[in-house]
Formats: sequence, C-alpha cells, structure tokens
Amino acid sequence: MLSVQFPIGVTIEVDELKTHTQNKSNERWVVTAYCRETKKIIDYKFGRITTKTLQCVTGTLLFANPVKIYTSILSYS
Repeated sequence: MLSVQFPIGVTIEVDELKTHTQNKSNERWVVTAYCRETKKIIDYKFGRITTKTLQCVTGTLLFANPVKIYTSILSYS
C-alpha cells in the first residue's frame, strides 16, 4: 500500500493545462495541485476537463485540510 503524506493546513493552487493528443479535436487536460508553502505538486490528473476529473484532484486535497484552495474553475474555502 502506498503511503502519501499531505501537508496539513496549507494553501493549495489548482491549475489546468490544455493539450491535444493526435489532433485538436482530442483535447486533454493536465490538472495539478500545487502547495504554495512547500512549492511541491501534491496531486495531478490527466484527462478530459470534467467535474469528475477535477473532483479526483480536489477530493484528495481535502485530506490536507487546506486553509484555501485556489482554482480558476472551482471555488472552495
């Protein structure tokens, strides 16, 4: 079993990067969660930009009991 330690009580920024696979009609997104205090990537997901994709990342982040999560798509506080 993989043991991952999350920084607790930090500020997290979620960023999205759009890319294409094979052609422009096949959009994919890289969603990353970045800790502002430690300057490390906490989690990431590659896939279509859907609520499910974002929830995979943000759901994991809630274990860190963040002070705030910043993103251009969702709003958590």
